[in-house]
Amino acid sequence: MRPGIILVCLCAAIASRARAQNPPAWQQPSARFDGQVIAAIEVRGARRVPPDALRALIRAKKGDVYDDHGLHSDLMNLWNTGRFEDLRMETEPTDGGVIVRFVVAERRTVRSIQFEGIQSVTVEEIMDRFKERHVGVAVELLYYPTRVQQAAAAIQEYLAERGHPFATVATEVHEIPSHSLEVVFEVTEDPQ
Repeated sequence: MRPGIILVCLCAAIASRARAQNPPAWQQPSARFDGQVIAAIEVRGARRVPPDALRALIRAKKGDVYDDHGLHSDLMNLWNTGRFEDLRMETEPTDGGVIVRFVVAERRTVRSIQFEGIQSVTVEEIMDRFKERHVGVAVELLYYPTRVQQAAAAIQEYLAERGHPFATVATEVHEIPSHSLEVVFEVTEDPQ
């Protein structure tokens, strides 16, 4: 295995581990709402995932007694779906109890994949390699930076097998309208 491929795989592993170790920020448990009733539970920011589907992951219900640890567990249930880039919980005291609000920022969707500089293999061959390696980068899938790095490593490996052992693959991600992304793989098959 070439050093570049090891580095990309190592970076992907570190990023994956960091995501698991860095869940959304959580406020320290606070006694200020102990014993109060939850007046409402709201989910804001969800565009593609129906709020009712998200509420199904939240065990706390309207009328329950406020419980910091239980709500933290609900926050982690939402985070572990992998559908969010950011997630936070807000609380708002009212006369009727506490309003609990989960504010989400959905992970963007890949709308376009471009390959620049590819000469010795076809796009279909690369996409087949992605499927073989279970990379998880395709149009209409959610965007994960680690998967894009795995895809770049798969392209580099495939080019090495096809007689280009020193090929390099750089990636760029461009935002496009409607909360989507274009992923561009810039390939240099024969660097000087």
